[in-house]
This record gives sequence, C-alpha cells and structure tokens, in this order.
Amino acid sequence: MTFAGRLLSALAAALVLAGSAGASTITSVGAVTALTHGSQMGAALGTASFDTLTANTVIAADAYAASGATFHSGPLGSILAGVTALGTAVLPSVVAYPGYFPAPIGGGGTVGGNYLFHGGVLTFSQTVTQFGLVFSTNGTQYITAWDMAGGLIGQVRWVPDGAASFVGIDTGGVAIGMLSIGNDDVHGGVAYGIGGSTIIADSYAWSDGSATVPLPAGLPLLGGALAAAALLRRRGSTRG
Repeated sequence: MTFAGRLLSALAAALVLAGSAGASTITSVGAVTALTHGSQMGAALGTASFDTLTANTVIAADAYAASGATFHSGPLGSILAGVTALGTAVLPSVVAYPGYFPAPIGGGGTVGGNYLFHGGVLTFSQTVTQFGLVFSTNGTQYITAWDMAGGLIGQVRWVPDGAASFVGIDTGGVAIGMLSIGNDDVHGGVAYGIGGSTIIADSYAWSDGSATVPLPAGLPLLGGALAAAALLRRRGSTRG
C-alpha cells in the first residue's frame, strides 16, 4: 500500500461510518491497521465471492485453495503451530439472503448472491499481509491475525449500527500465518467460537499489500513521440 494509503488507514482507524440507523465503527488493536475502504487494499492475490458455490451447504476447506486460501476446522492451536489462543474453528456455511447487507454498503464494498455464515479460520499459501471483506449488520464482528510462528499480531473490530461495510486488516508487512473471522474478542482473551450473534460476511479478498499503478492511457504514446523527436534531432545534427 502507498504511503498515502497507510496514512489514510491510520487516520481512519476509528472511522465513524454513516449508517441507515446510526453510526458504525471500525477500530484496531495490536500491531495492525484497520482498513476502512476497499481502495486501501493492494492488488488482490485472491478473492472469494462464494457466488459459484451451492447455497445452503458447508464450504469445502479447499474451495479457494487454488486462489491461495484454505478454510479450517478444529482447535486453533492445531491449525497453526505456536497459537495459544483458545477456541475451535468450524467450516462456514454458504447461504443466500440479502437482508443483512442493506444499501448503500460502506467503504466501497460490494456483495453478491451468496455469503458466509460463521466467518471461518483461514491460512494462505502466499505471503498475505492484508485481508478485507464486507461485514454485515449482524452484531459486533472481528478479524484477528497471527504471524507465521503463531504469534498474535492484532485485531480489527466492526461494530455495526444498521449498516454493512468493507472492513479490512493490514499487518504492516508481517506475513499472516492464520486469520480468523468471528464474533469473539480473541485479542482480549475470549475463546474463538461460533456462538452468539451469527458471523455474516461476504466478498473476501487478500493481498500482499503491493499496488499495481497503471500508466495513464496517453503516457505510452507520449513517450514514443518524445523518443521519435529525439531521434530526428540527432539525425539532423549529424547531417549538419
């Protein structure tokens, strides 16, 4: 992510989002930055919209393995060595009901026909330092990240008030070894689980933080024209 993007992230760590019924908040704790707009994400290494999956089924652990993400079930410490946080992951369910994502969705977020119940715990086959999704209106929800050695990096919290929004986490270049999406304050010592308000989210994306900056459309033509002009000047001076 660019310096400007990181500055925007830091300033917006406690951003108040306008919602249909009030105001929603995104905050961070630990050595992470909360991302409050999809534009703060680098070029995506992979995405998961869940729209190609069958609704009302449990997601396969390897449904997005080809894109670099694997879902897990079981005790957190069995998923990544070194993790000391308590709790047990389950494979999320794919569902289709749009009522949890009222328009307009904040932070430039978009959703499709399917989304996930129960968030999930993921690992990545690539170096991932950013993760984002669209959180629903359904209660306080968290994104928690651990490093490759199982150390807790930090956590982002979403507290909705009648709104849905893009929410993301940026580890500042530290590779994510494991990531959980849930409704428990794992950073605060609460065991991870799926009890309580249902974890409802959509449009997952992960990145290494690098940005692809396209050239302006006319810049290649301008560069060619300048090179041609320089060549003509050199030829003219040689003839003289």
